[in-house]
Amino acid sequence: MFGFKKGKLSSKDKVPTREFVSLLEFLLNEADDRSFEGLFLSVERYLQNYYQASNLLVFSTPTNDKTRSIADSYRTVFNREKVGTEIPNAEVAMAISMWDEHQLEGSISFSHERDHYYSFVLGDWDGQRYFCLFSTTSEKAIQNEILFYLSSFVSKGLRTAYEWRALKEENSLIHIDDVTGLYNQRKLILDLNELITLYSRFSKSFVVLFIDIDHFKDVNDNYGHLVGTQILKELSRVFRDKMRDTDYIYRYGGDEFVIILPDCSSSTGHKIGERLLNIIRNHTFELDGIGDFKLSVSIGVASFPKDSGDWKGILEIADKMMYSAKHQGRSRVCLAGQLFE
Repeated sequence: MFGFKKGKLSSKDKVPTREFVSLLEFLLNEADDRSFEGLFLSVERYLQNYYQASNLLVFSTPTNDKTRSIADSYRTVFNREKVGTEIPNAEVAMAISMWDEHQLEGSISFSHERDHYYSFVLGDWDGQRYFCLFSTTSEKAIQNEILFYLSSFVSKGLRTAYEWRALKEENSLIHIDDVTGLYNQRKLILDLNELITLYSRFSKSFVVLFIDIDHFKDVNDNYGHLVGTQILKELSRVFRDKMRDTDYIYRYGGDEFVIILPDCSSSTGHKIGERLLNIIRNHTFELDGIGDFKLSVSIGVASFPKDSGDWKGILEIADKMMYSAKHQGRSRVCLAGQLFE
């Protein structure tokens, strides 16, 4: 039987000294607010260490769209691999329905069988309101005041992470491809090394998609390089529109692109690759002087650290899988390991 209590975060409850000290230790020594990934990972580790919590799920919903319910507009931005596993889909749906009722203000909590579920607003950034969900099996409830301080920290952390990212972007024009506006190969290598460092701390795997346009040389030969450039720009817009804010997108060179999917398994990476493949197949490119145009891509998928333990190796394997997709007839996705199963 579901039950719930709701209430805005307040500081009325008296928090036991031990819990308050544990929160202070986290904020002073372990908290990481220099990146969105680091921020969510550090909060997750704190909840797991002190409250034996499940993995932290983070969602977002547009702040300026009041016409749609949260259930119709939210998306998972962190730990999407854990949705439906550590926290069942029914409990996720319950939290979302409660937020629809209470308009994403304060915090909500409810119990089901022996588990306690907590959800609170993390703050706003770039037109999105972020909120989280996690569960514990502890008999003792987490105090509202703890959630209040934790929410305040994350809200400030979102702003700090945004400022760090804006500063990095301002100082990293050398990392932007001048044709597509995507990150370039130099930035790809830096980000891969950063994600590998994060893995050493939090054991979060990631997936690399290596993408190549099919028969792109024929396009340039038949229609000219200006049309080829149009296609590169339009395809880059498709990537930006269809991928999540937490994914990384790069122009590797020529007609090759790389996408990194953080916190993702190889099987999910393969599904995302298939979905992207179908999106591009069905997309109509409107080209000057030519009109409607269709194209396809070949995609190779490799997972860190399952397929390789360093940045060079993971790129090489994803690249080989892309060429395997080409050799198998193009317009398909090839996952590392499938060829040997």
